Formats: sequence, structure tokens, C-alpha cells
Amino acid sequence: MSEMRVEFEALTKAADREVEAKGKVDGLVSDHGSATLEKGALGKLPSSDEIQASFDEVYAKAGEALEQLGKACDGLADRLISFRDYTRDLDDTVNQKFTTMKGGA
Repeated sequence: MSEMRVEFEALTKAADREVEAKGKVDGLVSDHGSATLEKGALGKLPSSDEIQASFDEVYAKAGEALEQLGKACDGLADRLISFRDYTRDLDDTVNQKFTTMKGGA
């Protein structure tokens, strides 16, 4: 059953990478939180209110997208770990059945 063990390792690595990705997303969320365009920063441009409104809208949508991405990373990592554990349990069960069939414990 060693071939299955390699798959467990691959699933574990994939889950770890998703956790790393979530950490990077958290960093982006933090950076996003500090990016601001203060009222009046554009001076007295005729369309400064429109630019400000557009920035605010895009900024809010970017924050929502980053939050969704973070949740997706967490969810995928959890599912990979669950699948790995399920596969490991299945492998152990099959191994026990074969051992019993061969006259072992």
C-alpha cells in the first residue's frame, strides 16, 4: 500500500500550500485595509467626486473578493485534509481486510 502513502503526502503538501496561500491572502487583506484615498486628496479637480466614488466602489469590491479568496483557500485546505484522512482510513481498512484474508491477525 506504499503507493497510497505517496498520495497522502501529496494531499498533505497540497493542503499546506493552500494554508500558505491563505496567509498571503491575509497579507493582501491587511495591505488592502491600509490603502486609502483621503477625501480631498485629489484637490479641486472637476471630477474628483466621481473619481472618489469610483475608487470607493472598486476598493470595496476588492476587499470582498479578497475575503472570498481567503475563505476558498481555507475551504480547499480543509477538503484536501478530509479527503486525505478518508483515503488513509480506507487504505487501512483494505489493508486489514487483506491481512485477515491471508490468515493474519
